[in-house]
Amino acid sequence: MIVYVISADHAYTIRDYLRDWVAPDERKFIQVIYYEEAPWRWLALPATYLFTDIERLTPGEVPILMEYAQRLRARRCRVLNAAGTVPRRLELQNRLFGEGINPFRLWPRAAFDQVRFPAFLRRANSHSGSIGDLLHNPGQLAERLRSLPESDRFADDLVLVEFFDTRDHQGRYHKYSAIRTGETLLPRHVFTSLNWMLKAPDILDAPALELERDYVRQFPHRDALGRIFTIAGIDFGRIDYSLQGGNIRVWEINTNPTLMPRKKALAESRREVIEETHRMFLQALRTLDDGRIVDSRLNAEWARVRARHRRAVLACFWKRKIFGKDRA
Repeated sequence: MIVYVISADHAYTIRDYLRDWVAPDERKFIQVIYYEEAPWRWLALPATYLFTDIERLTPGEVPILMEYAQRLRARRCRVLNAAGTVPRRLELQNRLFGEGINPFRLWPRAAFDQVRFPAFLRRANSHSGSIGDLLHNPGQLAERLRSLPESDRFADDLVLVEFFDTRDHQGRYHKYSAIRTGETLLPRHVFTSLNWMLKAPDILDAPALELERDYVRQFPHRDALGRIFTIAGIDFGRIDYSLQGGNIRVWEINTNPTLMPRKKALAESRREVIEETHRMFLQALRTLDDGRIVDSRLNAEWARVRARHRRAVLACFWKRKIFGKDRA
């Protein structure tokens, strides 16, 4: 069994993947659990515990989850992405800059005066991308800050990111992605665009499709990415990066990534290669499953866990409906 721990408001990543890509009878080895269910109080059954959405943990949850991971390991459970060891975006980028992997930096608000322009604003603990377009001088930065809604302007995780241009000779940007799942590192996709902020591929011509196919089937950066994940100390996550002069430049490692695109939105020209990455990823997940449901007692206990989670899903739904989102 894999216990996939995630924040309720952002569980669409695993939920959409299981619904769109995994047959119902194949989903039984993954049990989704929300942080909002406080599993540290009641769940320690034999399993592999995979903690996601590390960026969205509250300061109070981190020490609780560190102690929880220790208890699980004492029970011989496998733990991936233990809180306290996985860096958030600002810390990760500082590590990568120190290792000479990234030539650009992220700066917290107190150090905005040290930035090298051009740069862009973003929330460090969010995955919504840049806040506005590129900024080219301190005056533009000041004007942008004045125009932000208070929720962004005074956010503790507001950062300024130095822009690093990775366009190729055709003026195209390419965002490569790979996923680490325990000891397994897998290619995920290549997005091609004329825009520097890529959330989806908007160029699907023959060269772009060939680049993605070659990347998935040859995975030329496997060893270098393995070293980066080791530096990061992340057991599960998706790395997004580009190449500049053959060198890897890391944009982020997302511990709650979109695992696969929505099937109904998938371009037919990419379907074959994306289905190939799905088969690799599903096999990697199966490898994490320790297979320790071997008697009727444990089966019954997991049935109670599933029933409890279904009640939690309903409770979180109504809480969001009435009070709004719980996390960033």
